[in-house]
Amino acid sequence: MALIKCPECQYDVSDKAAFCLKCGYPFQTKKTSKTPENPVPYSRFKEVNDKNKVLMEENSKLKEKIKESIKKGE
Repeated sequence: MALIKCPECQYDVSDKAAFCLKCGYPFQTKKTSKTPENPVPYSRFKEVNDKNKVLMEENSKLKEKIKESIKKGE
């Protein structure tokens, strides 16, 4: 397995990946019998990824608030 850069976000991804795990960018893969007839569209991956980014940002902000509260002794 080799790592390649996603052309969309430059994230390191396996050369066997069907899509980027960070941004959802689809990679061209060889058609095999394991490939579903109706794959999930890129827009759906992007939608889920965007929601995950928002949740991760909110989580980071909450962690920072907790750290500040601990430092202040609250």
